[in-house]
Amino acid sequence: MLDFLSYLTQIAVGSALMALALSVYVDGIGYTVFHLLGVSGVSAYSYALLTVACGWSVPLALSIGILLGVVCGWLCSECVRTLRGDGLALATFGIGVGTFEALRFVRITGGVFGLAGVPQLGVAAPVPILATGAVVLLVGIGATALWRRSLGGAIVRCVQQDEWGALSIGARVEGHQRLTGAFAGALAGASGIYAAAATGFIEPRDFRPTNLLVPLAATILACGRTPLGVVGGLFAIVLFFQAVRFIGQDPTTAGPVSEILVAVVVGMVLVLIRLRRRPKFDG
Repeated sequence: MLDFLSYLTQIAVGSALMALALSVYVDGIGYTVFHLLGVSGVSAYSYALLTVACGWSVPLALSIGILLGVVCGWLCSECVRTLRGDGLALATFGIGVGTFEALRFVRITGGVFGLAGVPQLGVAAPVPILATGAVVLLVGIGATALWRRSLGGAIVRCVQQDEWGALSIGARVEGHQRLTGAFAGALAGASGIYAAAATGFIEPRDFRPTNLLVPLAATILACGRTPLGVVGGLFAIVLFFQAVRFIGQDPTTAGPVSEILVAVVVGMVLVLIRLRRRPKFDG
């Protein structure tokens, strides 16, 4: 039982941190972005290379990896700060794809073969793995909750509600875009580092933009609720995937079928949200 819970923790905690990073954008400033897995990959590979190739300590490599996530998140927000709507989504998707391709072809990352022997954040036993995952997740939830309740988080939500109104009263929209990108980058970096450390292996396919399906689904289905709602939705989707694989007669097809179902639900919710936000004209 502990081994199974450890397996679920390894799967879910990294995705939950990514869902929180996406919620900082979606529920905060109101942007749907697809570059955060690329940011996650930069942090994860930095952690792996510093510990495996350079022999640095885990705390130091962890700190540098998250710092790189902050910097990359800020740079990405700077690159797309003039874009909105579908243009913003497409641009961030392009950044994500470009980062994925770079990770595949840059020799230092090990290319398509990846890197093995990545040290864990905790002791290699089921109970410590569960404890490490719980601590990491609680820190992510707490940081996101504090951000939402802070003055900066409140201003960001106001910018989402009426960006022109925010500009008219002198709010620095670009500054809040950068803050959102930096904070989301930190969460995304922590997500990648945790996933690499939990499995002890890292490869470029872990950072394909299409892997954002489950975290994005959890964020959208949470409908702007608290970070606990986002994480709860993520765990529900992960448990649904695992249940389908165990109950289904063909696990090979059960996984893709369940992903298709989640993608359809997300698409329907996005369409409904857009229709509800469509301006109504009388007459």
